[in-house]
Amino acid sequence: MSEFQNRAVRLITACEGEGALADLPKRFSNLLTGIAELHSVVGKPVDNVDLSKLQGQSKGQTRSVDVVIGDLMRELAAIGYLHDIDIMQAGYNGLDSRLQDIKRLLKAAQSDKRGADQE
Repeated sequence: MSEFQNRAVRLITACEGEGALADLPKRFSNLLTGIAELHSVVGKPVDNVDLSKLQGQSKGQTRSVDVVIGDLMRELAAIGYLHDIDIMQAGYNGLDSRLQDIKRLLKAAQSDKRGADQE
């Protein structure tokens, strides 16, 4: 696991307890709440979503984008930890996979163009 992921897991365990770390419904709820909050913070409120109800508290001061993203990353770190996945490596794998998809599409487009030019 990355240093970030290890620190996030330690922080959750220290603040919320060992049981809270393994509470997947809570982790997913926090993740979805964070996504809705991020959407709102960047100026695109989610239709029909009241963040204060979603968060179970009165709507407080608007947090900055970096803090909201940090909370999202913390939740992803916990979920990854529970599934024995290094989230940074998973991120790189996702980027690499997308890059391979793009290369394949470009190669196919070039092949199609060569075929059309030969006709």
